[in-house]
Amino acid sequence: MRLYKIFFSITAFLILLSSEVDAQGSPKDFNQIIAQFNNGLLSANDASLQMKALFEGDGIYKCGTPIQSFVYKHRNEISTKWFEEQKNKSSLASYISASGKFELTYETTGGDAVPTADTNTNGVPDYVERAAEAADFSYQKQIQELGFPDPIPSGATYNLSFRDFGFYGATRTDNSQAAGTRIIIENDFDGFPPNDDPEGDQYGALKVTIAHELKHAIQYVQNDFSGDSDQWAEMDATMLEEVTYDEVNDYYNYLDGSEDNPFNNPGVSVIPGFNQVNYEDVTWALFFSEFYDELFWTDVWKRIEDSTTDLALLVAVKREVEKRGDDFGRVLSELYLWHYSSGVNAVAGYGFDEAVNYPNPRIEAQYLNVSEAFIDSVSISRFASNYYEILSSNEDGQVSLHLESEIPFIQLGVNVFFKNGTSNQRFYMTDESGEANIFMPYNWRSIDKVGLVITNTQFNEGNIYTFRASSETPDRIELAQNYPNPFDLDTIISVTLKTENRIKLEVYDYTGRFISKIFEGTLSAGSYEIPFNASNLASGVYLYKLETGGKSKFRTMTIIN
Repeated sequence: MRLYKIFFSITAFLILLSSEVDAQGSPKDFNQIIAQFNNGLLSANDASLQMKALFEGDGIYKCGTPIQSFVYKHRNEISTKWFEEQKNKSSLASYISASGKFELTYETTGGDAVPTADTNTNGVPDYVERAAEAADFSYQKQIQELGFPDPIPSGATYNLSFRDFGFYGATRTDNSQAAGTRIIIENDFDGFPPNDDPEGDQYGALKVTIAHELKHAIQYVQNDFSGDSDQWAEMDATMLEEVTYDEVNDYYNYLDGSEDNPFNNPGVSVIPGFNQVNYEDVTWALFFSEFYDELFWTDVWKRIEDSTTDLALLVAVKREVEKRGDDFGRVLSELYLWHYSSGVNAVAGYGFDEAVNYPNPRIEAQYLNVSEAFIDSVSISRFASNYYEILSSNEDGQVSLHLESEIPFIQLGVNVFFKNGTSNQRFYMTDESGEANIFMPYNWRSIDKVGLVITNTQFNEGNIYTFRASSETPDRIELAQNYPNPFDLDTIISVTLKTENRIKLEVYDYTGRFISKIFEGTLSAGSYEIPFNASNLASGVYLYKLETGGKSKFRTMTIIN
């Protein structure tokens, strides 16, 4: 892990997300240009001209591929030819990477020339050799190890070139190339934001840019820079930077640079809307890679590539989550709890690998005691979340939480921080009536603070919720959904009793055949977490039954070996 860097000036590092306009009223960034185009205020040709000015301007931006993609999509409507590069043809040189898969063309003199340092005196600038190494390494990681489709046709080489143009890089379509695309990289990264690469900022930026742009070349193979999945292209490519070069951490520069991300504003949906470039949502994608494995996104993109229709990326994600035996809504709730549990809320053993380096989460409201923790009829966007906190309280009594929603599909993630320095995470969902009554087996006096993450798991609908905390004792017997679920070995089943009772907790298969007894005994009023180990059971859906006072309650759980 590297320490989180507070970037020296966010205004000095424009990431194509600013809403500024110049003195003539012309948009200064890609999102503003696209917004005007989508609203019919600009023709494709006029939008292209404004993008040309952006592309050739003096700002520092993340990636030029969205601009190149727009020009490609609207090529029949655009009459102006632009983006000429490598003007000093007489000073061009080339270098083939060790794998033979990449040809790097570079200028030796002029404004686009690469740094001249050549420590091994072989006549090839160090910068070009390091770029070739990064291209080969990125290819090995993304194509050979992760299994993404190869953007380089058999027997061909892929062209990388260099230009002093204020972008980290860009992937553009090019019919003269066998691959159909080629990559342009910033020629020296002078004045670009810092990163954590042990070899220095320049080589760190060079490495992650090549990893980023190679993923764009792969995307072109998979979706032809079109459809719903193309709206997520920048988030995807930025995530592959971190997966390919974990030590560089250039992506830290985007996490605190926008109000619209799962740390600073989780109440704004990550579903692309006004903003078509979404580097700041990189941790949204990174969650699935860390929660499952690095092949998760390979499988998601394979679904998109194989689809005969324009399969939406979120639908592909949902299907992949369900294929792995999980409930998508609960996993989404965990995603946002990971984001809440970052920065000052980072805890050992839970959440992102680099959570301590991430921004502090934005808290909608902070309550100083339990009785004040009341949220009445709050609107929440589709596919979004809100974070709340209840701070240390001297109030006695059991932790009790009540959540209501206008329609179901509201999830509550809870991170309890205890005064002894430990923490505990739990998840709850409103039932068919849109209600959840939660009794946790903790006393308020033992708690430093409680983090509450309320998530709307719906793709297409907003929702309204009401929440309150209390130290009330339960007024009925509760059998909660086991957590985690599905699970492969161990799970926890929560039971809440309003009075002292003798209980029996048992497991049955789905035909009703008795399997095993989990617990039998007398418990006083309160909430209990009862562990269950399923090491001797096969994969499948099982019932667990709570029997007390002549009454029974049932729930289902799923075991995946």
